[in-house]
Amino acid sequence: MSQYNKIGEYMTNKKIEKKAIAIVIKYEKSHGRKAIEIKQGKGYDIDSSGRKIEVKGIAKRYPGWRLMDEHHFKAIQKHNDYFLYIVEYVDSDNPFLYIMPRDEIIKHLWAKVTWTMGLPRKQIEAFREDLP
Repeated sequence: MSQYNKIGEYMTNKKIEKKAIAIVIKYEKSHGRKAIEIKQGKGYDIDSSGRKIEVKGIAKRYPGWRLMDEHHFKAIQKHNDYFLYIVEYVDSDNPFLYIMPRDEIIKHLWAKVTWTMGLPRKQIEAFREDLP
């Protein structure tokens, strides 16, 4: 899902995410914390003086829910200092920032289970059918 910025330019999710992260880093530094962007796969985007911050940005109004994957869930379990920062209206002159601490995230989590099947090639051959 991509969005448009305040002057109608097309913004990809990556651009929105990068801008939201920049907004949060600036916010954290203005509060005397040392904010560093973290590589992907940790379950959070920023380490800010011990705070583990997952950033979600949106170019318009926040729809009320966000998907979190296994990396996020593991980070929430591991770090008591985990936060979700939601940045609305990322590309406006006046973005909004919402900060949700770990305990509030946990209160609002629900699981949506998806099943994945792994079957080695040797085993799948037993199920092959010849087409006419």
